[in-house]
Parts: sequence; structure tokens; C-alpha cells
Amino acid sequence: MEWYKRKEAVEALVVIGGLIGIQFLYATTTVMVSYLTSLGLDPLTFVCYSSFATFLVLSPIAFAFERSLWPNKLSLRLMVQLVLISFTGMEKVKLSCLYSKVKILGTVVCVSGAIALSLCSAAKGGPRSSPLSNVIFDQQMIIGCLYLIAAVLGLSINSILQEVALADVPAPISMAAIMSLVGSIMAAAVQLFEDHKLDNGRPFLSFSMLVAFSFLGGGMIGSCLGFTAWAIKKRGAVLQSMFSPIATVCSVVYSAIRLGDTINVPSLASMVLIITGLYIVLWAKRKEGYHPNEGDCLESGLDAEKPLLS
Repeated sequence: MEWYKRKEAVEALVVIGGLIGIQFLYATTTVMVSYLTSLGLDPLTFVCYSSFATFLVLSPIAFAFERSLWPNKLSLRLMVQLVLISFTGMEKVKLSCLYSKVKILGTVVCVSGAIALSLCSAAKGGPRSSPLSNVIFDQQMIIGCLYLIAAVLGLSINSILQEVALADVPAPISMAAIMSLVGSIMAAAVQLFEDHKLDNGRPFLSFSMLVAFSFLGGGMIGSCLGFTAWAIKKRGAVLQSMFSPIATVCSVVYSAIRLGDTINVPSLASMVLIITGLYIVLWAKRKEGYHPNEGDCLESGLDAEKPLLS
């Protein structure tokens, strides 16, 4: 029993530490993409090449270590499950439970900090002569925010889909490789639809430089996808999603270091909100395991198979 508790504690540390680490990698990739697009490279071109590079990096590893876990065929049950989970994969919350209320509060604080940090960064990036209201309500920024909201919703559904699919096919690296291949195909299809051609990066980058950046970004993204899928399998989709705002903090810090941007007091306050909200959620999650009967809470908050807010 003591050995099992120690194993659970080590696994929890690995999951949390790894999820924090991959946010640094995501932020590094974001800054790299920002630099490449500032040179004039079409974002779809980078997504297409880097996603395919991720597939090339992960597929041999998946073949070597997870081949025995692959299903013989994609069953109708699994396909229906993947569709239905996007509608039914909601988290259950018991409002009578003190720690569920604390976790909801932590989630709100964390998300509020991320939104505030994004607005502060956007305001700093606008023209100095423009009023703050013009910067915040700029048409291009509103469109960009709508795109980002759609992307976040897509990532949320993706995390839930992964959690359910991994229960039937416990092969996280294989799933990450398939996701990358599909992402590359979709990016190429969108670019063909919009521009009626596939861009090779010229004249902004040579083809060799584009391939090098693609494999660099693809390797980092592949590592993130593989570990994220494993973390979802172990601890659920919601715990994994709670660490995403850290990437926003990392991006702002990287931009300040590498691109010369400044970090003002509102940005620092927003970062504090993000970190505070995250640790409120983690604290409440841990407390559920020690007080299983507190306010009709869950029987155990340490069960890897249970969602974070269930």
C-alpha cells in the first residue's frame, strides 16, 4: 500500500512537472511562428510542414513501442463514441462540495488572468498614439480573438476526445502521430482552397530553412502532443487543460527577452492571477483526496480516471 501511494505521488509530480514543461515548449513554438510570420511566411505553410514533420518524428516511435496496442480495425462503436463525446463530455460539478466550489473559483481566476494578460499584451503592441479603446476594439484584433476562441474550443473538444479514445486504444504516441498527419492534410486543403496552390515558403525562406524550422517545431510539438496524450490518459482532460494559460505567461516573457517587449504592472498582475488560479485548483483537487466526505464530495480526488471537476 505504501509503495502504491509513493508511485502515485511520483506519477503526479511527473504529470504536473511535464505539463508545466510542455507549456514552455508551446510558448517557444509560438514565438518562433510569430517570428516566421513577421518575415512574411504564410502560417498555413508552417502548420502544414511542421505537422507533417511531427508525424514523421512520432510514427517510427509509435510503430516501435505501440504496435501491439493498435486495434485491428476502427470499430463503429469507437467512431460513434468520438462523435458523441464532443456533446456529452461535460464535467459534472457538485455544488454541495466545498472543494468543487473552490476549483470553479480557481478556474475563473486562471481564465480571467489569461484574458487580462492577452489584452495587456495587445494594448502594448498597438500604436502609441492610439487610445486604448481603439487598440482593444480594433477590427483585426476582434477577428483574431474570435479565431483564438474557436481554436481553444477545438482544443478543448480535442482533449475530451483523446481522453475517451485512449480508454479504448491506450496508444498516446500513435494518436499524436495521427492527429499531426490529419492536421497537415487539413492545413494543405485549406491553403489549396484559399490560394489554389501550396506555398513552399519562398521568397521569405529557402526550402531548406523551411524544412529545418518545420522539423524543429515539429519535434517540439510532437513531444508536447505525446506527453499531453499520456497525461490525459493518466489524469484526465481537464487537469491537462488547466496548465494551458502558463503558455501565455511564457510567451510574454519570451517576447520581453527576445523581442524587446516590456512587461508592465498589469501584465505582472495578470500572470499572478493565472498562477494563483492554477494552484487554487490543484490545491482543491488534492484536498478532495484527504477529505472524501467533506460536503458530499467525491470519494477520492486522486483517482486518475475521474475528471477534475467531477
